[in-house]
Amino acid sequence: MGDKKHIADFLIGLSQDPAKVEAFKQDPDGVMDAHGISEEDQAVIRTGDHDQIHAHLGEDDPPGCVFVVGLAVL
Repeated sequence: MGDKKHIADFLIGLSQDPAKVEAFKQDPDGVMDAHGISEEDQAVIRTGDHDQIHAHLGEDDPPGCVFVVGLAVL
């Protein structure tokens, strides 16, 4: 399992940088690979399931981060 704080930081970064969101929309796997997100963690993020992502991040889940992923995955 990957470092949950790292994943949370990645998701927060998406929320703060419109260019990252656009890059994520174009190539989510490439962007996650470039940021060192593990395959297991990528699979959870790709689901777009807010509850599953929240549960996966546990206490490292920052407020609003899943909303950003949901938008970026669309």
